[in-house]
Amino acid sequence: MTDKSDVCQFRLTVAEISPLIWRRIWMPGEQTLADLHYTIQITMDWTDCYLSHFDLRGKSYCVYKPGGFMMEEANEILLQDLHLRLNECFRYEYNMYVPWQVTIRYEKLVPLQANLTYPYCAQGKQPGPLEICASPDAYQARRDYYTNECQ
Repeated sequence: MTDKSDVCQFRLTVAEISPLIWRRIWMPGEQTLADLHYTIQITMDWTDCYLSHFDLRGKSYCVYKPGGFMMEEANEILLQDLHLRLNECFRYEYNMYVPWQVTIRYEKLVPLQANLTYPYCAQGKQPGPLEICASPDAYQARRDYYTNECQ
């Protein structure tokens, strides 16, 4: 991730949900982990009202919120500085009460496209799970109800 024209392609997958809820996103390497956090929030249609953090290679990073964790702040870490390996995965956890876990897999670099606004959601399936669900199991058990609530 050394060229400023390179864009990281990530696949986001929500754990413990079937059928799979996933997104493929493109982000320039000079964007931060905090930008990735906000991108996940938007693509899953979440409200960013709960605490969250990333776990990568045994280290945790967060977007600071009052009363939150004392960790390295995600807004100080550029994606290109993570030096991710092809297909390397790390975790994003949102809403510590539930918690929703998103596996983030670095898939490849793609060329920057001048006609796109980044970050960019290139693909995905299924609406994001509602934050109000008590757990992934509860969401699974009442998926029809929650899906209808989203529409």
